[in-house]
This record gives sequence, C-alpha cells and structure tokens, in this order.
Amino acid sequence: MMDVKKIHEFMELVGRLKHMKRTGWVLRKIPDPETIAGHMYRMAILSLLADSEDNLDKNKIMQMTLIHDLAECIVGDITPFCGVSPEEKHRREDAAMEEICQLLGDKGPTILQIFREYEKQESPEAQYVKDLDRLDLIMQAYEYEKRDNIPGKLEEFFSSSVELINMINEIDWKSADNIFKTFDVNKDGVLDEKEFFLLCEKFYGEEEVNKNEWRVKEIFKIFSLNDEGLKESKWKRCFTKWIQKKPVNVLIVVDVQNDFIDGNLALPNRTGYEVIKPINRLLKKVHWDQVIYSFDWHPKNHISFYDNLAERKLHPSSKITKELAKPFDTVTFLKPRLEQTLWPRHCVMNSWGAKLNSDLYISPDSIQIYKGQNPDSDAYSVFTKENVKTNSKLETILLKIKATDLYICGLATDVCVKATCLDGLSLGYNVIMIEDSCRGIDKNNTEEAKKLIIENGGLVTNSNHVFSLVNEEKRSLILDHQAAKKHFVKPSIPIDNKNALAD
Repeated sequence: MMDVKKIHEFMELVGRLKHMKRTGWVLRKIPDPETIAGHMYRMAILSLLADSEDNLDKNKIMQMTLIHDLAECIVGDITPFCGVSPEEKHRREDAAMEEICQLLGDKGPTILQIFREYEKQESPEAQYVKDLDRLDLIMQAYEYEKRDNIPGKLEEFFSSSVELINMINEIDWKSADNIFKTFDVNKDGVLDEKEFFLLCEKFYGEEEVNKNEWRVKEIFKIFSLNDEGLKESKWKRCFTKWIQKKPVNVLIVVDVQNDFIDGNLALPNRTGYEVIKPINRLLKKVHWDQVIYSFDWHPKNHISFYDNLAERKLHPSSKITKELAKPFDTVTFLKPRLEQTLWPRHCVMNSWGAKLNSDLYISPDSIQIYKGQNPDSDAYSVFTKENVKTNSKLETILLKIKATDLYICGLATDVCVKATCLDGLSLGYNVIMIEDSCRGIDKNNTEEAKKLIIENGGLVTNSNHVFSLVNEEKRSLILDHQAAKKHFVKPSIPIDNKNALAD
C-alpha cells in the first residue's frame, strides 16, 4: 500500500506545474503565457492521435507526455537561454526525478524508467513524444502571434521545430545525397552548424550529442575546414570516411591467466576473477570479427622475476641496489640497460600459472598471442615486437583483417591493458577499453591508466555500451571525433583536447 503522506507530497509537487509559466514565453514577454501543466496536458491529448498501424505503444506515449517535464516542478523550466549546460540540465532533472519517484512506492521505478527512456530518445515512442513536444510548441507560438497580433515575432520557434518534425524518421544513411538533402533544411546547398547538429542528433542520439556538444562543434569545424558551412562536395568526402565506414571489430582478451587470479601475482582480494563473467558474456553474445587472447609467457630466467635478480648486474645509476631491492621495486640493469619492475615469478612457460583460467570461455577460431618470451626484456603490451625490424604478431593480424576498432579487456588495467591500449592508439586504431571487464593492481594507478587512455583518444566504457556499438552497430561520437581528427585535421585548424576528460 502506498504511503498517503508521500502521495500528498507528490500531489503538491505536481500541483506546482499548474502555476509555473514556461520560461521561453516569459523571456519573450508573452502576456499570460501557458503553464508547464497546460503544455503537458495538450501533449497528452495529442497522444490520442497516434496511429495503431505505426506499431507504437500508445499507453506508453501518453504516460511519457505526462512524465517528460515532471522534473520541472523541482528544477524549473530550464532553456538554452538560462546559462545551464545540457549536461547540468540533464543531471538536475534526473536527480529531481529520482527524488519524485521515491515518493511513489513500487510505481516509482516505472515512472523513472519512462522518463529516462524519453531523455535518451532511443525508442520510437520517445521520438514520437519529442515530435509532439515540438508540434505543441509550434501551435502555441502560432496562437500567441494570432492573439497578440505580433506576426513573425516568434519565427524562431517555428523554424527550429518545423524542420525537425518534417525530417523523416527513417533516413537512408547509405546515401550521401539523401542525408545532405534531408538535413540541408533551408536548401541553400550548405550544411551550417545548426543543421549539422540536427544530423548528429539523429545519427548518435540526442543524449550523446548533449553530453558531447564541444565534440560536435569541433567535428563541424574540421569537416568545414573552418568555413561557415559544409558544402555538398566536402560532405561527400566526409561521408565516405565518417558515416559510410564499416568497422572491423576485434576483441583482445589480455592475460586472464591463473597466476593473475590465484597464483603468484594474483590481484588483491582475487579481483582478477571478477573479469571472467563479463568477458564470457562478451565472447558469447557479441558478434566479433576476430577474438584474440594474449598470454604472459616467460622463460624461467626472465629479467622481470625478482628471484632472478642475482643473475644480472645493475647499472651504477640504479636507484635501488640488489641488497635493498624487494618485489615491485624498479631497478636499472646494466645489460641490457633498462629500467625494470621486479615482479614475483609468474606465468612461466607451460606452467599452471601461465594457462588461461579454466572458467574463461575460449571462442572458436580465436587466435592466441604469447608475449614476454625474450628473457632479457619485458612485454606488457600485446603489440610488443619479437623483432624490431618487423611488425608485431598482433599488428600483422590486424592489418590482414583490416581491423579498425579494438575492444580491450582483461588484466591488469594499470599494466598490460594500459600498454596495449596506448600502443593501439599510437598505431591509429579506435581503442575501446571495456572498464567492467578489466581489473587493476593499484586503484590510483588504474584511474591514472584510464585517464591516460582517454587523453590519448581512447574510449573507456562498459560492456552494455559495447553490445550497442557492435551488435546494434550504434556509433560512438567520441570515437568518430577522434577519427575526424585523424583523417581530416590539418595543422592550421586549432583542435581542443582539454575537454576530453570531462566526458
């Protein structure tokens, strides 16, 4: 049974909307402007017009019209003219909805889910309600111009909404001409920044564009070569390398071996084992073009083993002497001269510790790569070369299959996963680190590793997003932003990287 006091509090909150004027009309000094509740009510009435033949959930549409602006009873009607960023607006409204839904008992989660579905704009129902929102805006602007005898004063509301409503929902993304004609709303033969934003909202989704507004602006700047717009000839070139490109997706499972889970170099609290379930899900459910497993695979006399320290001389510059050195310290060897972290003995060739954990699923037709076989050098990255004059085995495989996107998971985030990601980025691949399918040794170093990957153009995300990117062929604005910089940028175009860590 629902709490009567909480229901009363909820009703009081909702009641505020009956008296709250919509900000856009207030800013334009419209006399007696509509309230938020009035706007939502007419949208609910309009939802009755949804055709059943469109295969839309009419009940959900009506619910969404009555929920979509509910947060405004707490945060107010925030418009682009209020000086609040889209990200902050989204954060405030989502927090307000959580607060509201806590008053509604077992009904709360459903209402919150419907609100978030609308915000993400991924379902047909959410997109339909968005169009109803725009339709009501046009109608209201028309009524005010007619009532107050101010023809043309509210033209901005017509132009910004009509162009979106008239835009077809099913765009032929395979046709450069069709895309250009669809989004060249004013038919001047040029995509301006506003039209380019509309294109990106349809292509990536409104939520991702709102979160990455600076990236969209930068992509537009790159594509238009700092001109005022993107002409059709430029657009076709961009289309080929941007929208038309089909990724070749490779999953690289890094070092999910016994010694890192239960053996001599096990991660703290056996956290290494936690990656197996999400990685198995990725292996079994995602449609990969290639799966690669890497192994740390060391000879018994490997330079990284602490208990082999006596076998080699240290360089005089080494900050730590043999007598004082202990596991996990870094020393400098004389021959070969290199700095080396001293690890407990681990992943010795053909040993139990070097085997993949028995609970890890082995994908058919996968490839296995063994690294660290040279006794005189360590190999954190799966890209490590056996011979400096040739490509690494991994790079040879990727070139052969024309790989574009590398999805990297495994152990450990702050060592081998990090090194592999950074090498992949330096070679020009799109690199996606799957955060919930990785674990690190040290918490601070793990956070630094993720920060470094992002700074260098990588995407750090979760496995649910990976399903969307690969199986559903959704696109990442972050990755495409990096691709735009890689394929189109010229030295004369100033590019801003300082915003990357804010995503």
